[in-house]
Amino acid sequence: MKKMLLSFAVVIAAFIGIVGYRLNSSVDISKGSTLVYDTEESKGDDKENTDEASSDNPGDASLGENPEDTVLEEAAVNLDEEKAEDAEITQTPKKRNTISVNTDPNSIGVLVNRDYLIDKDYVPGDLVVPNVRFSYYGVYEKSFMREIAAYWLERLFKAAERDGMILEAVSAYRSYETQISVHNGHVDNLGRDEAENVSAEAGTSEHETGLCIDISCQTLGDSLEESFGVYEEGIWVAQNAYKYGYVIRYPYDKEAVTGYDYEPWHIRYVGKRLALRLHKKNWCLEEYYQNTLIKNEVDVTKDEEKFAKLKEDGLVSFETTIPASAAPVV
Repeated sequence: MKKMLLSFAVVIAAFIGIVGYRLNSSVDISKGSTLVYDTEESKGDDKENTDEASSDNPGDASLGENPEDTVLEEAAVNLDEEKAEDAEITQTPKKRNTISVNTDPNSIGVLVNRDYLIDKDYVPGDLVVPNVRFSYYGVYEKSFMREIAAYWLERLFKAAERDGMILEAVSAYRSYETQISVHNGHVDNLGRDEAENVSAEAGTSEHETGLCIDISCQTLGDSLEESFGVYEEGIWVAQNAYKYGYVIRYPYDKEAVTGYDYEPWHIRYVGKRLALRLHKKNWCLEEYYQNTLIKNEVDVTKDEEKFAKLKEDGLVSFETTIPASAAPVV
């Protein structure tokens, strides 16, 4: 009889253990649901932060840029949806259906580097001198930029000045021949290996597109140094350039991707939509083309079309008096 009672007690204890285990499992599942809910909430928070950032208004009515003021808001709409798609790219690299690299030199989205060269005979057809403060007197080849880049550079400099930052333009467009001279100078001074980290060979330089410019500040003596990135002017540029369609083309910690050392002074116009994408995702231009799914491609032609409309409405003008080909090279 005692053995029967003991056996019965063992069965009861086992039963209680199983029920307890299942209850604990249910609690874990419930916790799992709570975590999923928190994740969804955090996505909502991210969206709010994105919307808040996209509401920044870089417009200046006195400069006639109101037609472009909504671009950041328009571009920000799909950022949250793309987070999941970025995960898809990471998880299924063999099935990626990413965009093609833009190699059209006339497009503001063009990628120029050692893998994607620009034709040595290419000369932008709309080079002008932006009305900004330069680090030198006179007009030279390096003073010129493409119209759309010059237009938004003026607004970038104006916004910086409103915030107490005085920026100065140093070097923009370079012809193929000028880039040969610049690169050879670096090789002579630094040696070829070192020069390759800081200077592009002719045909691989963004300066030949007319869409980029090296900038500095009087605080730094207008020199082009990494320390620009820690000066208040450089910090301002890093935080605000995207609002005007510009990005730091060779960011910190992207040397392995871009092939060049960190250059906080080298900014490139890509349009507000693409600049916002690169800024939010902390991408350089190479990473955009490596990681963007076809359905998420930024339509840079919208920025180009809006600028064309500004010109048509008479809101764009420059005081350039000589063509870039006639300007001296220094």
